Amino acid sequence: MRWSRLYLVLSIASLAVGVGMANCKKHDCRERIECTAPGTSHRVVTPLAPLNAAYDALRARDFADMAAQADLLIAHKEADIGHALRAYAVRGQGRHEEAIIQYGTTMLLLGGAEGSDNIPLLADCYIGRASCYKALGETDRALEDIEAAKLLVGEQLKYRRDDSAHYQLACVYATESELQEDMQAARTRGKAIAQLRVAIAKGFNDWAHMRADLDLDPLREDPGFNALFPRN
Repeated sequence: MRWSRLYLVLSIASLAVGVGMANCKKHDCRERIECTAPGTSHRVVTPLAPLNAAYDALRARDFADMAAQADLLIAHKEADIGHALRAYAVRGQGRHEEAIIQYGTTMLLLGGAEGSDNIPLLADCYIGRASCYKALGETDRALEDIEAAKLLVGEQLKYRRDDSAHYQLACVYATESELQEDMQAARTRGKAIAQLRVAIAKGFNDWAHMRADLDLDPLREDPGFNALFPRN
């Protein structure tokens, strides 16, 4: 999972409520779901504070706090993002069955891959759920989700070849490598590292995120992965 993708998903919504949020701040409504001050409409304000806090919790691998921030997002009517983040958080706590349910909820809320903005988040769900199935010993289901994630990232790469897309493809390969053995697994880890190199060449520099990302855990012992990080 790369969180900058989530900011991209929310960017249009944030712009749409920008004027309304400014008015809300004037009337001290920043923590409310809807602003009822004169001159404003009854519209939902995107809660950026929980999103930023969840991002910080991911970097720290504080999955309990991340789950709490995800619940705040769900309460503020950001259900798809909230359930996706909660899935990631409970997965980090080893609660794989619950994570699978949360990933499935996000998929239902997204309603498929219609619209390019949905594709990265949907792909993240398949990657995360595949990891959970693997942890539960359900290899066939994990492989099915990996193939679905590959198709979605392939669609993403058709219209967006930025660092985020290549980072996500690296997450797919890293997760897939855990479902393989010996030389095949090593080759797939190599593919993941190659995609991270492309992402870095295209501007990726969020090293704290890369160090913490659950999706990249299968690469932690690979010298090629550790060589990607700056020395200073």
